[in-house]
Amino acid sequence: MSYQRPNPADLRARRRQREEGFEFVLHATTDANGNPTVVRAKRPDIFDADSLGSLPQQHQQAVFDLITETERAERNATTDDEREAMQRMSVADFARSYGNVAHIADAYVLLGFIEPRVYATAAEADEKDGLWVKDIEFADRMAFMTHVTEMQQGAAAQAATFPARPDAAVDAGPAGTTVSGAGVAQPDSAYSRAIDPVRIDERRG
Repeated sequence: MSYQRPNPADLRARRRQREEGFEFVLHATTDANGNPTVVRAKRPDIFDADSLGSLPQQHQQAVFDLITETERAERNATTDDEREAMQRMSVADFARSYGNVAHIADAYVLLGFIEPRVYATAAEADEKDGLWVKDIEFADRMAFMTHVTEMQQGAAAQAATFPARPDAAVDAGPAGTTVSGAGVAQPDSAYSRAIDPVRIDERRG
């Protein structure tokens, strides 16, 4: 294998592409006429310390818990088949199996949506003329998480790159393309209501 020095022009172009993002279709979060809506987004890295630090505490904790579970699953994988299966799992796969999938999906949306901006609370969204993360249907949040992680297999390896964490935690397609998130989950399904603690609390209220 031959190695070459990085080309600064190529890296700058790649950075601009990441910053510009891509269009992502929200099939369940519709406009007043019932039509799908479109946002501009980027592929976020929830295991990046700076990105994680910008999230609310409950989402940080969900990521820390997911990292702990991936480490535990990796330790418990005793056969080659089990280890190979783990390497094929994306972060979304792990979140569905081992984590708080609602909070993990929310974290991807909070970090990934560029326009309009998305906020963790309704009050902040209203103040800054953005979207509350719960205004986006659960099906669309799941679809976005699935899309941006489907090419990132080896969730345990990704989580392992995360720096030391406290004991108690308080790239997508080319710019200009449009990505559809259909077919991942149904909005307001029994599944989404069952695992989304915020919606459970809202119903109790």
